[in-house]
Amino acid sequence: MSDTPELILVGRLGRAHGIHGEINLYPSIDEESMFSLAEDRDLFLHLEIDGLPVPFLVEDMRGKAESSLLVKFEDVDSREEAERYDGCSVYVPSDLIGEDIEFQPQHFIGYTLVDADDVPVGRVIDIDDNTANLLLIVERKDSDEEVMIPIADELVRYIDVEKQVISLTIPDGLI
Repeated sequence: MSDTPELILVGRLGRAHGIHGEINLYPSIDEESMFSLAEDRDLFLHLEIDGLPVPFLVEDMRGKAESSLLVKFEDVDSREEAERYDGCSVYVPSDLIGEDIEFQPQHFIGYTLVDADDVPVGRVIDIDDNTANLLLIVERKDSDEEVMIPIADELVRYIDVEKQVISLTIPDGLI
């Protein structure tokens, strides 16, 4: 049995910022939740490098814009060092994710969508937030067909973050 904690995707890194090793972080959880992970403890973010999670100690984290943060890792002290991590997926141990964490819709890309009877529908490949209703774009399990499924709080049965499954009550005629 492995002692390695289960890791949960919480965002991705973007381009380096400035000359002192800061990196843009685009979280898939809301900014307030991201900051609450770091309260009263050292926060290690795990970056996926060559398919493996590598822990980095967060030295500093601050808000930048509505959809991004700036993060400074210990021992990453130059723009050149920071640029090596552009595009890396960012994970935290699942025990840090509590019930009060709010996920952004983009977090669910890659999740398996199941219906009210727990029958797999397909994999969420994108989110369409250009309309009044938020839509999951789902690649069907049994074909290459893509379907758009509306998502609203009243349709969500459960979300299993560790197994990356979202269960919805899907209105008749959508699939």
